[in-house]
Amino acid sequence: MNREELASILEEKKISRRVYSLQGGLADDTTCLSMQDGQWCVYYTERGKRYDVRIFESENDACLYLLSLLREDAKHSSPQ
Repeated sequence: MNREELASILEEKKISRRVYSLQGGLADDTTCLSMQDGQWCVYYTERGKRYDVRIFESENDACLYLLSLLREDAKHSSPQ
């Protein structure tokens, strides 16, 4: 899986674009995917800082991890 495929899945699942970034950055309360120093990073941002940084060797692994995080968050935030 790559970022474009992930974007399609997230759109299909109606995951709000406000909760993630597939281009990195430091937007507040956002889970981000970025490429840094030849490695893929997934992290959460809050108040201009990165938290829970996970490093992956492949784009596929990073995308799968981000998808799992966003699905879990969506499950917990949807009405029961």
